Amino acid sequence: MKDAVLIKGNQHGLSVVIEPDTPFQDVKEAVRRKMSAGRQFFGNAQVTLTFEGKSLEQKEKEELLGVIQENSQLEIICLVDEDERRLAEKMLFLKAAQKEADESGAIFYNKTLRSGQELETDRGVVILGDVNNGAKISAGGNVVVLGNLKGFVHAGTRYPDKAFVVALHMQPMQIRIGQVMGRSPDSGGMEKTGYDPKIAFVEDDRIVIEQITNTIYKELGL
Repeated sequence: MKDAVLIKGNQHGLSVVIEPDTPFQDVKEAVRRKMSAGRQFFGNAQVTLTFEGKSLEQKEKEELLGVIQENSQLEIICLVDEDERRLAEKMLFLKAAQKEADESGAIFYNKTLRSGQELETDRGVVILGDVNNGAKISAGGNVVVLGNLKGFVHAGTRYPDKAFVVALHMQPMQIRIGQVMGRSPDSGGMEKTGYDPKIAFVEDDRIVIEQITNTIYKELGL
C-alpha cells in the first residue's frame, strides 16, 4: 500500500509529497505522525518547504505548516510553490546549458526528439525539449536535456573523459558514456525517478546517477 505522505529532502529543504486522493484530515495526521517520529532525525535546521502531489488551498498549507512546527524543531524559512521550484531548477539548468555551449561549442536542439528520431553530433548537445522513448542521441561531449530523458543516450563518443549527462527527468531506456553502458530501468538497472534534476557520470567503470546538488553545481563550475 502506498504511503499517503512522503517526506523527502531536496537541495533546498524538505518536500512533502502527498497522494492526490488522500483526504486532508488523513494528510494532517500522517504529517503529524511522520514529523513526530523523525523529530531527532530532522533536527533544528533552517529549511524551505514544498508541497507536492495534492493540490492544496493556502489555508491547508498553513495548517500543515503549523503541524510541522508543532511536531519538529525545524525552522521553516519559507514555503516554496512547486511551480516556482521547477522554474528555478530550469533556470539553473539553462545556465548550465549556456555554459556548456560557450565552453565546448555544444549545439542547441530546440525541439523534442520523438520515437524513431536520431540526433548525432561530434560535439556536446543541449536539448531544449524531451527525448521520448525510442529516440536516440549520440554526442561527442556532454548531453544536457532540459526536459524528460526517456530514450537512448550516448555521451562522450569523442571526448569520454569526464563526460556526463544531465536531465530534468532522468529515466533513459539506455545510457552510455564513453564505453560504459547502463541498463534500462525496466531491466532492473538504473533507478526510476520522479521529477528531479539528475546527473549521470562514470565512476569506477560504472555509470552513477545522482541528484543534482549545490555541491555538484560547484564541482561542475556552474
